[in-house]
Amino acid sequence: TFNSAKRIDNTSGVTGVWFDNRKDRNKWVAEIKCDDIKHFLGSFNDIQEAINARKEAEQKYFGEYTRLTK
Repeated sequence: TFNSAKRIDNTSGVTGVWFDNRKDRNKWVAEIKCDDIKHFLGSFNDIQEAINARKEAEQKYFGEYTRLTK
């Protein structure tokens, strides 16, 4: 969905940012979905890096319609 709110099970507090604890990954993942295409933005050791990647992608894909994330 375009510019949707965070999921109820979100633990990062930011839409499109989640912690991948499967196997030995243990990384923060950033993703964004635009025009029904999910874009993988990367996996990060630090949550703030994942949040920054997500915010940059929001500006790129949504422009003036970006939902302001905290």
